[in-house]
Amino acid sequence: MKAFRDAAEHRRMDGWITAACLALGVGLYATSLRNGFAFDDVPIIANNPIVRELEGLLKYFSTSYWGPSTSVDSAYRPMTVRLFAVQWMLGNGSPWTFHLVATVLYGICCALAYGVARTMLAPLGAAVGALAFAVTPLHVEAVANVVGQAELWVFAWLAIAFLLYVEARLEPTLRPLRAMAIVGAYGIALNFKEHAVVLPAMVLGFELIFGLGWKRLWRAEGTGTRTIVLGMGLIAAAFVAVRLQVSTGDSAQWDLRDFGFVERSIVMLRLMPTILRLLLWPAHLAADYSPQFVSATPNFDADFVIGAAMVVVLTTAAVLARRRAPAITFGLLWAAVAWLPVSNLLFKSGVLVAERTLFLSSFGVALAVGACAAPLLRALAPVRVMRVTVTALAGCALLLGAARTLQRIPAWEDNAAVFAQMTVDTPSNARAWAALAEYYNMVAREAPADSMYRKALELDPGHRLIELNYGLFLQGLWRCDEAIPIFRRFLIEMPNATSAHLGLVSCLLATSQYSRARLAILDGQAQDINYGLFRRLRRSTDSLLVVTDSVDARNRWAREGRPFDRTNRRFLITMARGRVWNAAQRRRLQEMQAAGGSSSAATSSGIP
Repeated sequence: MKAFRDAAEHRRMDGWITAACLALGVGLYATSLRNGFAFDDVPIIANNPIVRELEGLLKYFSTSYWGPSTSVDSAYRPMTVRLFAVQWMLGNGSPWTFHLVATVLYGICCALAYGVARTMLAPLGAAVGALAFAVTPLHVEAVANVVGQAELWVFAWLAIAFLLYVEARLEPTLRPLRAMAIVGAYGIALNFKEHAVVLPAMVLGFELIFGLGWKRLWRAEGTGTRTIVLGMGLIAAAFVAVRLQVSTGDSAQWDLRDFGFVERSIVMLRLMPTILRLLLWPAHLAADYSPQFVSATPNFDADFVIGAAMVVVLTTAAVLARRRAPAITFGLLWAAVAWLPVSNLLFKSGVLVAERTLFLSSFGVALAVGACAAPLLRALAPVRVMRVTVTALAGCALLLGAARTLQRIPAWEDNAAVFAQMTVDTPSNARAWAALAEYYNMVAREAPADSMYRKALELDPGHRLIELNYGLFLQGLWRCDEAIPIFRRFLIEMPNATSAHLGLVSCLLATSQYSRARLAILDGQAQDINYGLFRRLRRSTDSLLVVTDSVDARNRWAREGRPFDRTNRRFLITMARGRVWNAAQRRRLQEMQAAGGSSSAATSSGIP
C-alpha cells in the first residue's frame, strides 16, 4: 500500500509539474505575440507563394523549404512549410497567428521535456532540468523568430517518439501498433527538419546506458529495439532519397567552402568554448555567428587547446558518471548527438554556429543539470543553511534566465530590430553590417546603406559575397565604374556566378563598353549558365555594336538582316532577391514605397 501511495503521489506531482512547465513556457514568450516577420521569415513565409496559398499536400513534398519564390533549394522541410501555409490561412497572413502557435508549441515542448527527463530522474531532478530548459535565453531565436518552429516541432515529435519507446520497453513484447506509432512519429519529425535523423542513435544510447547493454541488445531480449531502430533507419533512407530529388543539399558556409574534414574539425574544436557557453550560460546572444565574431580558421592556437580540453573533460565525465549518475551520461550523449548534424563535421552546413540549431542539444544539457541537482540537494539535506543557499542560488539562476529571455524577445520584432541589434551584439562582425546595409537598401535609404557596406568591407575585405552585394548595390545607383572591378574580382573565384555575370554585363552596357559586354556574355554562356536573359542581352549587344559602329558589322545580327532600334537609352539590370529587375521596375518600387505601398507586391511581379 505504501508503494501505491508513493506512486499515486508521484503521479499527482508529475501532473502539477507538467502543467507548471507548460504555463511557464507559454507565459514567458507571450510578449513575442507583438513581433512581426523578421530575417528568414520574410523569404520563407511572407514572400513564399506556397505559404500564402494553401496547396495540395503533395505540393509541399515536391518543393524545397525556400519555395519557388527564390533560387535557393538547399533545404527540404515539407511539413514545416505545410503548417506555415495552414497558419497563414487561419490568420489571413498575420504574424500574430504564427507567434501564437510558436508560443503554445514551446510550452508543450517544456512539458514534454519534463516527461522525457522523468523517465530517468526523480521528480525533483526532472523538474530542475525542465525549468532550466524552459528559461534558457538560448531558445529565444527558435521561438520568437517564426522559422524556428521547425526546431520546436522536431523536439516535440522526437520527445513523443522517445516516450512511446520507453513505454514499449515496459511491456513484455513489442506491439505492432506501438512500433508503428514510434516509427511514424520519427518520420513526421524528419519532415519538419532533417536533423531529427539522430533519434535512432539516442534510442541505442538509452539502451546502452539504462537498459540492455551492448551484449544483450543483440540477443532475443533486444528484438524489439532492433526492430524499431531498423524501421527508423528505413524511414530515414526513404526521406534522404526523396530529399535528394527535391533539394541540392544545404549550401556550405562561405568560410568553410574549401575545407576538408580535418580543417573543419579544427575549426569546430576552436568554436567549442562558444558552443558550451551558449548551452550553459547564454548571457550574450547574437543573431549571426560569423567571422570576425567567431573564427573559422583551422589554427592550432589557444582556442584549439581549450576546445580540445573541454571535449576530453566532458567525455571523461560522461564515462565516469555512467554507473553512479547515468542520466548525466545520457544527457551529454543527447547533446553531442543532437549537435552532430549541424557541427560541419559530417558535412558542411550553412552556418558555423546558430542559436536555433542548438535547441535540441540544449535539452541534453538541461537533463544533465537536473541529474546533478538532485544528488547535490540530497547531500546537502542535513545542513539546512547549505541546502537553503543552494536552492536560493538555483532560483536566482532561473530568474536571471527568464529575465534575459524577456529582454531578448523584442530583438526579433522585425528586420530593423534584428539587423540593428546584430551590429550591437557583434560590432566586429562584417555580416551584421552587411545585413543592415541590405535592409537600408531595400527601404531605399541608399546613403546609410553605402556607409554600412563600406563598414562591412573594412572589417572583412576578403568576403567576396559581401563585396558582390555591394557591387550590385552600386550598379543600382548607376555607379558602374566602381562596380565593374568588383564583379571581375568575384568572377575570378566563382566564374559561374550568374548574378556577377549579369551585373558585369549590364554595367558594361550602361557605360557603352559594348564590345567588352559581348565578350562577357560569351564568357557567361561558356560557363553553362542557362539563363534566358543572356540570349536577349546578346541580341541587344549585337544591335548596339552595329548601331555604334564600335566593331565591324560582320555579326549574326547584321548578317541575318534583322532590324534594330537606334537608341541611346541607358541599359541597366539590377538583381534583387534572386530575381532580375530592370530600371523601370526599380523606379516603380521606389514610387510605391514613397506612396506608402508594400514592396511585396512589386517583388511578386515578373519581368515585363
